Amino acid sequence: MSTVKGREKNLFSIYRKIKTKHKPFSEVLDVYGFRIIVNSVEDCYRSLGLIHNYYKPIEQRFKDYIAIPKSNGYQALHTTLLALDSIPIEIQIQTKSMELIAENGICAHASYKNEDLNDSSFHIRNWMESLQDLHDKSPSTEDFVESIKTDLFSDEVYVFSPKGQIFNLKTGSTPVDFAYEVHTDIGNSLVGCKINRKYAPLNIQLESGQTVEIETDKKATVDPGWLNFVVTSKARTAIRAQLRHQKTSSARKAGKLLLESELKRSGKALKEYRGNILKSILQKTGVKSLNQLLTDIGLGRKTSTIVAERFFDGLQIRKDKTKTVKSFELKNNKIDGLSVTYGKCCIPIEGDSIVAHSDTERGIVIHHSRCNEVTPYKQDKERYIPSFWSKTNKKQVRPCHIKVFSESGPGVLADIASTFFKI
Repeated sequence: MSTVKGREKNLFSIYRKIKTKHKPFSEVLDVYGFRIIVNSVEDCYRSLGLIHNYYKPIEQRFKDYIAIPKSNGYQALHTTLLALDSIPIEIQIQTKSMELIAENGICAHASYKNEDLNDSSFHIRNWMESLQDLHDKSPSTEDFVESIKTDLFSDEVYVFSPKGQIFNLKTGSTPVDFAYEVHTDIGNSLVGCKINRKYAPLNIQLESGQTVEIETDKKATVDPGWLNFVVTSKARTAIRAQLRHQKTSSARKAGKLLLESELKRSGKALKEYRGNILKSILQKTGVKSLNQLLTDIGLGRKTSTIVAERFFDGLQIRKDKTKTVKSFELKNNKIDGLSVTYGKCCIPIEGDSIVAHSDTERGIVIHHSRCNEVTPYKQDKERYIPSFWSKTNKKQVRPCHIKVFSESGPGVLADIASTFFKI
C-alpha cells in the first residue's frame, strides 16, 4: 500500500531559495511537490518508472539518493516532472523507514528495525564518526559549531576512489577535501592527485562521477595555502590542527636549542635537571611541562636567558656577576637568537630608548620604553625585557612616525608634501 503527500511551497520559502541560490523565480522548480511513500526499495524504482511513463521528466533534475545516500544517511528518489500546462512538480519517492529518518533525524535509526533502513547504516555511522572526529579536533565548542554550519543542507557531489568506494562531498570540494574525507593521515601526507587517471591540481573542483586517486609521502607537510580553497569542515579543521602541531613541534625544537645553548655557557646541560628540581623550576616559570616551556621559548613567549636563570636558581648556582645580563641587545632584528617585530603603536627607531615585550601571540615585540602598551608590565620580568640597540646593526629601512608643526597659511600642505617628495 502506498501513500501520497502533497505540499505547496510557501512564499517565504520561495523567497529564501531565490536569495540563497541566486535564482530567478522561473528557475524555482519545486513550488509544488509530492512525496510518495511505498513499502520497499523495489517499489521506489517501480513507482519512478510508472511516473516517467505518464509525465515527461526534466533533464538533470533526477537524483538517486537511494543508491548514493547523502552523507547524513538521507535516502530518496528525486525527480521533477512537467505536468499539465507545463507546470514543474517535484516528486520524492521513499520507503516508510526512509521517511522516518527524513522527518525525525538519524536518532530514529536506533528505534526502527527494517532492511532498507539498515542499508543506510554504514553512511549514518560514518557521518556520526566524522562529526565526533571534527569535535575532537576543534579547539573549542564555538569553533566546532562554526565549522559544521557551512556543511549543513549543502548540495553534494559524489566521487569514487580507485577501488570504487563512493564518497559524498560538498559541492565545490577539491582533491584536498577528498583526501581528508578518506582519512586524516591521507590528507596530512598529500602531495598530488589524479582525476580519471590524469594528474590534476589540488585546488580543482571535483565533479560527480570522477575517480580520484591520492598520492602521498610520509615526509610531506601540510600547506597553509590549502585553507584558501578547501570547503569541507573536516578538511579545514584537520588542516588547522596539523598546522598547530607543526608549529608547536618546530617551536619546541628551536626552544630546546636556545635553552641548551644558554645553559652550556655555564657548563650545564638540560638533562641534569630532573625530578623535584625540574618540577620546582617549571612552577616558577608558570608552565606545567618541560615541553610547554620549550615551546614558549621557541615561540618567543619567554626568553632563554631569563629561563636559564631559573634553572641556575634550581641548582643554587649563580652566574658570574660580570656575565649577568641585565638588558638584551637588539641586533639585526633579533634578541637572544629570536626574531622580533616592532610595535605599531609607537614604532621605535634606532636610537630610541626601547624595551622588549613578550607577547603570547606575536612573540617578542619591541616598544619605545615610554609606550603605554608596555608600562603596565614593568614589574613582570618574564614579559618586560629592557633592551638596547646593537652598535653593529646593519642599516635597515623601517617605517616611522613624523610629526610636523606649522603655522596655518595658504599652500602650507603643498609645501610640506613637496619637501617630503624631494627627500
